[in-house]
Amino acid sequence: MNGFQWFLTALNNSFKFSGRARRAEFAWFTLIATIISIPISLLSTGLPKILDLLINIIYLIPSTSVTTRRLHDLGYSGWLQTPFTLLGVYFIFAEPPEAMTNNEVYGYFLIILISLSFLLYLVFKDGQRKDNAYGKDPKGELEKINN
Repeated sequence: MNGFQWFLTALNNSFKFSGRARRAEFAWFTLIATIISIPISLLSTGLPKILDLLINIIYLIPSTSVTTRRLHDLGYSGWLQTPFTLLGVYFIFAEPPEAMTNNEVYGYFLIILISLSFLLYLVFKDGQRKDNAYGKDPKGELEKINN
């Protein structure tokens, strides 16, 4: 599958919070969704905050779903992402960085750095190469089909 097909797979599974997602599905979804959201975010700066909020809510559902399934592939509960999701929701409503004190900006930067580290871990860590409590090994299933 190509990157866009992985992205569509994640979108098609937006309301599926069980099972496992491979690295490719998670990484391509995250990359393409980010590429799409950056220009939308830049264009919406002069528009009402409600439009930006709506876009973030639309992105939140498939993002939470694919992250849950990616965590399952690594053998973790999907609930592990809860602090990061709550921080993301907080930042949607937070005051803009230019209105923050230096300490608040440093804290904001630290949280972004920790979140980015978590994201990179999810992208690069290979999933469990056996069936686990969350489902069959998606990579192993593909290898059976190809052999």
